[in-house]
Amino acid sequence: MCNLYKNLLWSKQEYCYLFSGNVAYNKPTEQTGVWQGHISERAVDGNNDTNQDHGSCAHPDDPNRSPAWWRVDLEALHRIHSVTIYNTNNYIGELAM
Repeated sequence: MCNLYKNLLWSKQEYCYLFSGNVAYNKPTEQTGVWQGHISERAVDGNNDTNQDHGSCAHPDDPNRSPAWWRVDLEALHRIHSVTIYNTNNYIGELAM
């Protein structure tokens, strides 16, 4: 069994590939609505600028005030060792995620 991030089974043999870094980079994303143009793809584009005014953040929105959500499809099985989330730094209170 591989002790690495990704296992692929092919021709009944196990092949291991080491993925370091951001396995979510440019993977498909979804979120509940879009607040002021902050589309879900921005969360995985590699830009970790936390100022929403720079067009670098995702921000879900739900006009019905239901809980907002965001998700990414990693398109494969991965052994995840850590997750880093960058919060916006220029909004407070209700607008902060």
